[in-house]
Amino acid sequence: MLGSHHRERLGSRLLTAAIGTHDAYLWVWTGNRHAIAFYRSHGFELDGVVEDHPLAGHPMEVARMVRLTT
Repeated sequence: MLGSHHRERLGSRLLTAAIGTHDAYLWVWTGNRHAIAFYRSHGFELDGVVEDHPLAGHPMEVARMVRLTT
């Protein structure tokens, strides 16, 4: 993402447009603390499920984040 667009809440607006306030889950790279913090700020929490996922032939550890609104 271009540095000039950081902190403009574009990601928040895109996330809201895509899924609103519905229940949802997603996978995030475990090494991406900024992404995990972003999703937590939108009600997602790590649920303890972690998997190795190949990316360009290299294993990458991803964790599931879940948001339950009910």
